[in-house]
Amino acid sequence: NRVAPLQKCIASLFNQSLRPKEIIIVDDASDEKDFVKAMNSVSGSSKSQATHANLIYLRNKRRQGVTKSRNLGIAASSGEIIAFIDDDGYAHRHWLHNLARHYKNKSVAGVGGAVVEVERAADMNKNAKRPSRITAKGDIIHNYRVKSLKEARLMKASPVKFLMGGNMSFRRNTLIRLHGFDMRFKGNAYREETDMCLRVAKKGKIIFEPKAIAYHNTAKQGGTRDIST
Repeated sequence: NRVAPLQKCIASLFNQSLRPKEIIIVDDASDEKDFVKAMNSVSGSSKSQATHANLIYLRNKRRQGVTKSRNLGIAASSGEIIAFIDDDGYAHRHWLHNLARHYKNKSVAGVGGAVVEVERAADMNKNAKRPSRITAKGDIIHNYRVKSLKEARLMKASPVKFLMGGNMSFRRNTLIRLHGFDMRFKGNAYREETDMCLRVAKKGKIIFEPKAIAYHNTAKQGGTRDIST
């Protein structure tokens, strides 16, 4: 039920300097009118862009939640690397390029970057003097939500224990071996991505790359989580 943010997200993926092999959208049972709008939006975007990316649109017949939806996307994918972004987010032009280059190292199992908040930047901790980071041991110094592109660029690439759900990627074969995201995380149970990262970290390195930028413009309604619970 978030057609306008979805359109912006899709446009940013078509505009990547490294073209994606495929773009997979999982619609968690939108209202019928929004489903039709979304389908028309996707169809229009794919025809108007000079890209060879295969665009796949999946729709749950009933609400399944974020973990089930992520797993459906994984099952439908065919690329070696799967990158995740929120529908109310959008990607910097070199997002995929900066994620993908770390996978030349075969010991790397996951890569993610900073999330630049668009609307919420003013509400974030104005007294924070250091950019967000997580130590190699997984200790949280701050989180990966930052207030500006400039702040993100002050951060350094480093091994970490986990990544932000709206800006993360993994080797597909690793996700398959781990049977995807744990579907016991339902409703508004955040941290399914943290659980996944902790499991992936046992299979290979996870790298935080600050140049792999995703923006997040928190939608005031819609989404796959039930915020009432």
